[in-house]
Amino acid sequence: SANPFGYVSPTTPAHVARQLGGAIAYILDGGACRVGLESTVVGLEAGVVTVHRLGGIPLESVELVVGPVALRPHSTSHPAAPGQIESHYAPRVPVVLNTLLPLAELLAKYPPHQVGVLPYRTPVPAPQGAVWGWEAVLCPGGNLALGAQRLFGLLRAAEQAQVRVLWVEQVPELGLGRAINDRLRRAAAR
Repeated sequence: SANPFGYVSPTTPAHVARQLGGAIAYILDGGACRVGLESTVVGLEAGVVTVHRLGGIPLESVELVVGPVALRPHSTSHPAAPGQIESHYAPRVPVVLNTLLPLAELLAKYPPHQVGVLPYRTPVPAPQGAVWGWEAVLCPGGNLALGAQRLFGLLRAAEQAQVRVLWVEQVPELGLGRAINDRLRRAAAR
């Protein structure tokens, strides 16, 4: 893996260079990741096909090939695959999910210029006369594949904007949305 344990995964050679810098001799530049999310990790437990980590291959695609599968993406002590602990893929800026704290309540704690916003499919207007500290749309037009590709780069961009908190809207729990939400929940876990 080309990133420190628990931190946001790199999706471009520039991300690797910023994180590992002089710790590695060279970086082979293959361009930006096409999928963006890490691989889906599938195993066999007592004869049952089990998905240990949701990733770039949606659960539905795995089931088309092998039939129903068990889903065990969480582990606390002995993970069967990377990325299974509760807090993982986390930027240095605190992440707050819309399902845990509505944006209006977050604005009672922070002024808009200290808040980054990452909504699912359409921009969220800042309060009258205010400007967000950072903003982007995760899945323009609801395109989950594009959201998966953009996720880690956007988390890094929000961190570099030096906002005090990043409010993120979860996406629908289907297809790649499951893996995106998995990464968002882990980024928000503290």
